[in-house]
Amino acid sequence: MAALDDEIWARLSLTRLLTGSARRSPERPAFASLPSSEPVASILGEEMRLAAADRMSARLAAVLGNVRLDPKAAVGILMPSGPEACIAILATMRAGFCPTLLPLGWDAPALAQACEASGVQALLTIGRLAGMRPADMARHIAARYFGLRFIAAFGDKVPDGVVALDKVLAETEDPVPAPAAASPGVITFSGPDRLTPLLRSEASLVASALPFVLAGKLGAGQQIISLLAPDDLAGLACGLAAALISGAPLTMQALFDSRPLADRLVGDPQALLVAPAWLEQPLAASGLLRDRRRRVAFVHQVPFRAEPSDAAGEAHIVDVLDIGELALLCAVRSGNGQPALMLGPQPGPMMNGQPLLDTRRGVGGHLEVRGGATEIAPVGRFERPDGAALADGWRRLPYRVDSLDARILAISEAAEPPAA
Repeated sequence: MAALDDEIWARLSLTRLLTGSARRSPERPAFASLPSSEPVASILGEEMRLAAADRMSARLAAVLGNVRLDPKAAVGILMPSGPEACIAILATMRAGFCPTLLPLGWDAPALAQACEASGVQALLTIGRLAGMRPADMARHIAARYFGLRFIAAFGDKVPDGVVALDKVLAETEDPVPAPAAASPGVITFSGPDRLTPLLRSEASLVASALPFVLAGKLGAGQQIISLLAPDDLAGLACGLAAALISGAPLTMQALFDSRPLADRLVGDPQALLVAPAWLEQPLAASGLLRDRRRRVAFVHQVPFRAEPSDAAGEAHIVDVLDIGELALLCAVRSGNGQPALMLGPQPGPMMNGQPLLDTRRGVGGHLEVRGGATEIAPVGRFERPDGAALADGWRRLPYRVDSLDARILAISEAAEPPAA
């Protein structure tokens, strides 16, 4: 990949990637849902082409633009994996607002607290998913948090007081093509209670996804099948962002169902499966990792220990480590079945002569990072959640790293790092 200068860096945007791809290859697949016993039925359908994705995100952006929100306002995204989540995130950015990724598994009090902490003014969700009623939960959130001005939902069973997006989008005309507004970025939640909002620019999100695209050997026409929910940095960087960067279609599953997943993997053995690390043993037991054509990315969380896998096979495996929403590390697994995450400059293009992500072991064993992939900002009253600022752009994180030479053996949470 070419080096990035300041001008290119400033223009990195998921919306530009979508619009440019739709202009070049309008009929190429963009987003799809695997079949399941409880599908999310909406106007978007189970599969979207690039032109349709670009058109629907523009329509939803126009709808959001007509809502009386503050400039660069936070817009909550309470969605399962699927085209609906992708369109909601892209439309929010396209309208100049800030997607705020809310985990569907949280209860109403936690969601209300997250909305208040991040200043959410609008919330996009779905009517129902199996036994869940996210749109009803959104109404309960509005009862607790009066800053929420607008709630809209895809699909059926949309309750009173919630805008039915399927109907609105069907009646909305395609807006006149225009440059997307500048989005502040995306908000995810960090900290021990996962309720500290953290703002990451679009450029920093793209920078976080680039090493994953390289390690996964992704390109146009190669499918990504993601089992990660679109509610954190790893889910977004290894899903939507990676798909738009590489041109690979993104297939998701709102509710886990092993049969259609296995059928899709057997039908496309070179698809890249993105899965939480705890699924490695079940996938190995199924025999899927014995195929040398198979490509799998396992996403780990801190605390992390690089132990040899008992389920080693022939598959091309990429290990991804989410360090508290502050940075993503990724590396192709070594031949002995052990994760090979390394300290030092991470693979990817350079920006003004510097790597997008550089890491090192600092004072007291604390992990230190710098680079465009670590550009985050506090939200509201919160202080920066990523430790102490050092010289030359380095930042000391509240995590301790054990290493042998440059190989990472373990990363764990630590007390506040020592001051610079």
